[in-house]
Amino acid sequence: MLLAKKDSDEQVFLAEDQAWMELSSDSDQEINANMVFMAQIEK
Repeated sequence: MLLAKKDSDEQVFLAEDQAWMELSSDSDQEINANMVFMAQIEK
């Protein structure tokens, strides 16, 4: 299961099980938004 959240700095984090990956690169911002969108659909 893939979970997404934003921290207090508005950085998007994706979690698969207990492993968190920080995705904060500006060049990946659009990709991150798409991943969060997909993660929300999967809930």
